[in-house]
Amino acid sequence: MGRLLAAVVVLSGCSFGDSNSSDDQVRRPDASKMVDAGPTVPPLLAFSSNRNGLYEVFTANPDGSAVTRLGSGGQPAWSSDGRKLAFADGGIIYTMNRNGSSRTALYAGADPQWSPDGTHLLFTNDDGIVTATASVGAVPTMVVLHDVCMVNGEGMCATPRFSADGTQITYVVANLTNPLKVQVATSTGANPHDLLAPTTNWSDSPTWTLSGSGVVYNALAANGAVDVVRVNSDGSGAVTLVNGFDISVPAIAPNGQDVAYQYSASSTSLARIWIKPATGAAHQLIPDVAGTYEDVELAWTAGVP
Repeated sequence: MGRLLAAVVVLSGCSFGDSNSSDDQVRRPDASKMVDAGPTVPPLLAFSSNRNGLYEVFTANPDGSAVTRLGSGGQPAWSSDGRKLAFADGGIIYTMNRNGSSRTALYAGADPQWSPDGTHLLFTNDDGIVTATASVGAVPTMVVLHDVCMVNGEGMCATPRFSADGTQITYVVANLTNPLKVQVATSTGANPHDLLAPTTNWSDSPTWTLSGSGVVYNALAANGAVDVVRVNSDGSGAVTLVNGFDISVPAIAPNGQDVAYQYSASSTSLARIWIKPATGAAHQLIPDVAGTYEDVELAWTAGVP
């Protein structure tokens, strides 16, 4: 659950441009075919916590109340209709209903995210960033090989995220030679390029706004603190949303203004989930309970104010 750089592993594979990454073979999610399964369900938050010992997935109301345990796992991600969660547990990607029922193992991987049309998952496995239908035994299709992010045979591509319309992805280039940096590519992995102008400072944990083409990420600030920044997908129009220390893994609310993030109040405290509203002071979103633990990896459902 630490910084991405700690997750860098030595991986090998074929060169980028393998035939599996062509536009002909990678399915583009169709944002016009959003899941429509009946009446809108109430919005919820999802997050992971080891408050009971092992990491588990929890949900809560948008104000942080009614925290509910769903089961073991982490890295939760909502489907566009808010009815299902994808998550990782023990190197396997699962899906389940929003109440924790119908827990289903799909395939090996980590850090899943749903396509806007609710049919596919984008995630990482030992080979790279891949996509597959959200069904048992589906065969993943390569999008970006880890080779693209390696230096001298070491490194990986991490934290893949779909744009709101499904036409683009972001991910982090993670290796021990260079600072972490966010890249953007098409949903098929074509035209990979840096989100930001070259810099010696790291950027990390990208996510897209739930509408439009904004990207929100962490970056090392000039004063040594950590910024949460929102930019356009071409890197323009940067706006600092939060500045502080021990801030990581931002999650932008559907309104495009409020931002939640992991925050450690001191060098000896473990992470909690905080929120900085568009107006008003930052405050802890998920209330404390007794024990030594961390709350991390918040995911918003669409419609959360």
